[in-house]
Amino acid sequence: MSTMAQVPDGEVRRTSRVCRRCGRGIALDSSADRFCCAGCALATRVPRDENGDFPANGTLAVALVLGLVGFNQVLLASLSHFVSEGKMQLAARLQLGSLISAGLFWAGLMIVQHRVGARSAADTIVMILTAAILALAAFTGGLSCAAFANVAALGWSLRGLLRNKSST
Repeated sequence: MSTMAQVPDGEVRRTSRVCRRCGRGIALDSSADRFCCAGCALATRVPRDENGDFPANGTLAVALVLGLVGFNQVLLASLSHFVSEGKMQLAARLQLGSLISAGLFWAGLMIVQHRVGARSAADTIVMILTAAILALAAFTGGLSCAAFANVAALGWSLRGLLRNKSST
């Protein structure tokens, strides 16, 4: 979409294109789909609801927080392994942070499971076994065991994503 601008002496000349999302001017280019920045390009790819609003809701917020807590669990566990022997107090703090993150992740996943109605006997058993593994990891300092337990519980919770959609 090129725009035409009137020049004072009456001649018409071609001006720059405008961003498809925000309307800012951009340099003339041969491509039909142009944006002024990566943010506008990304914003056009995010799905929106019927009112044009972004789908920021409680479910998305919980998923983002769980992702952050799970990432921090693994990050703190990894950092505690790389700390030199002279800094054992720092390593112990990192291990404690990882274990606290593991517990928070488990609790958050448990709340999500409960809220979506995943309360079958198998779901309960998986979450109890995960809690037992986390408790064992807390007493033995097995941070990788705690991370594995939470990843396994998350995998169990998301098992429906691996199934084919039913054609109804």
